[in-house]
Amino acid sequence: INGLLVIHANLSDFVVPESFSPDRSCPNEYSSMYAENSAYGHCKNVTWNPYGDGLAFENFDFPIGILKNWTQIEFIIENCYRKFNEPVEGKERDYPLCAAQVKNAMDAAKDTPTCIRRSNTVTNLNPQVYCDPIGDYNIFSFVEPLNSTNGTDSLPVKNDSVTIVAAKLDSFSLFEDADPASDSAVAGFVTLLSVVEALGRVKNQLAAYMQDSPLMFALFNGEAFDYIGSSRMLYEMENNFFPGYLEKDDIGAALIRPEHIKNFIEIGQVGIPEGNNLWMHTDPVSNKNPDVKKATEALLTHMTDAGTSAGLNFNQAPEVQPLPPASFQAFLKKYSIAGLVLTDHRSQFQNKFYNSRFDTHDRIGVIYPDDLPANQTYDYITDGAKHLAKVATAVANAVYATVTGDEGNITADEQVITHMLYCFLVDHQCELFNSSLNTANAKALEKNAGQDPFTTYVGVSPGQGWNSMLARNIIARFLGEVVSLNCSSADKCEEACKKMNDKENAESRWYLYQ
Repeated sequence: INGLLVIHANLSDFVVPESFSPDRSCPNEYSSMYAENSAYGHCKNVTWNPYGDGLAFENFDFPIGILKNWTQIEFIIENCYRKFNEPVEGKERDYPLCAAQVKNAMDAAKDTPTCIRRSNTVTNLNPQVYCDPIGDYNIFSFVEPLNSTNGTDSLPVKNDSVTIVAAKLDSFSLFEDADPASDSAVAGFVTLLSVVEALGRVKNQLAAYMQDSPLMFALFNGEAFDYIGSSRMLYEMENNFFPGYLEKDDIGAALIRPEHIKNFIEIGQVGIPEGNNLWMHTDPVSNKNPDVKKATEALLTHMTDAGTSAGLNFNQAPEVQPLPPASFQAFLKKYSIAGLVLTDHRSQFQNKFYNSRFDTHDRIGVIYPDDLPANQTYDYITDGAKHLAKVATAVANAVYATVTGDEGNITADEQVITHMLYCFLVDHQCELFNSSLNTANAKALEKNAGQDPFTTYVGVSPGQGWNSMLARNIIARFLGEVVSLNCSSADKCEEACKKMNDKENAESRWYLYQ
């Protein structure tokens, strides 16, 4: 084989495999907290991704490309293969045959240490870069600003006080820009964003608890590659650099260190439940500590009760079973923290297309009637949206109870989660995204019209990716302070917001019109 072209367009015209995952059967096994554990390491106890063949980690000595443009596909099949190459009555054609030339080369320089060393070698020739770091950003937010001082007195964060609610933001597949990640990532982070929206509506009730029991939301990026996002946040916490950069007019954000974390709730793959059942996974190693176990049991109780109220069954996975692949593992490698990972699977993944190009929105019930007018799909509440709204409702109430000690009465908005699923999975030319961007990015968004959903693969492109940028701005919409604008119409107010964003440092303030 000299090269391979993979057709990926109009999937309804082709037979989709029953399962396909190019990730390993034990995702992130070498960076797992259990990697050196004789009982749990390398999925000895449970094989999480039995459909994984590790194809993405194989070394191929020929190029492989993907074809998504149907015009190109049809030309190659009809005008090239069938016209010149297809055997006639079982007899192969004579040379010369029709061929396709693959020009996009990708080379590697041995391993990472070698690659970095070669790139950093000082020469008097033209500088060469042999490898690029994986890029993009984590996204995090507090319900209320956590200041280090009230102007007079110091307000340090207390040990065992911070509750983190997290999800991963990324996925990958064999091909960049062909990684919809509907259950692999999107169902989880959209549910978390819905939790943020729901708790944002009771922000004033939560405010009184935020100094003693801070609540932080985190979206980790690059988790498909050895948990680099969560590992980076932990590194910054350990080195007194989290949350990090401050503006000159900021009073000063209180530093968060690992010992400040009390609870960790992670929303994993939750889009393909068995009936109304979801599973809460805990770590058998850290729970050998009686204090951690007690705190974990309190979390499980809050989650179970909130799930029942939302019409879901939150079941506890076997205590002797390790955690599934999760960002929480990056923290548990070094610290004993109470927490759980919520998923749609008890043991092996429900998702048969984990980290693959076939993990499309229909897998999680985001399906639209054939006769539904195109201008109504944005507001159409799918079964998938209804399910994830229930999950968000349960998590929001459990978090509220964990932080305040009181029972919550919060309901996630089905319409909000409907809009997010549509924008992240179906068509990014949507009202939510457009109103969450400044002028330049809104124009760039318009240029992407008609393309596939934004990639969840972090890649090596410098700067911030679309999904992390939009997630950040959507969180700002849900948790931000309300300010008044002197404008005569909705269009002019939105235009005024975009102009202020063009002037402001986006890391400091972001204006959105609602």
